[in-house]
Amino acid sequence: MTWNKTLETGIGWQDSQHKELYLKLGSMVEKMRAGGGREEMDKLLRFLSVYTVDHFSDEEKYMDMFSYERYFAHRMEHKEFKSKLFHIKRCFEAYDTHLMLVAELYHLLADWMRYHIDKSDKTLGVFLKDKVI
Repeated sequence: MTWNKTLETGIGWQDSQHKELYLKLGSMVEKMRAGGGREEMDKLLRFLSVYTVDHFSDEEKYMDMFSYERYFAHRMEHKEFKSKLFHIKRCFEAYDTHLMLVAELYHLLADWMRYHIDKSDKTLGVFLKDKVI
């Protein structure tokens, strides 16, 4: 999974945050292939803990500010993602099954990028494009 222009929403701050997510995931995959293992998973989970708070807050602020009609559905997608991420993080901290969790996290992020970013966030981007942000 690599970042490309087809994933852009047209909203600068949103695109740069999404691009950062793609770069972090790509970096983790490469480092794990090179033997990075548990340490890389830990770094990615710590990054995602901060990223989801900051990124989702930014999106939700603008959705609320401009009365986005899909606000509650979009926000629910954020909550579901955070819940799944929290579950993976708790399992990672409690058990030594990091390879299974790496696959689970990778699939969670792949689905998120394919469906949420490419669909929900693009729809939000079209809505926000006319707004002053």
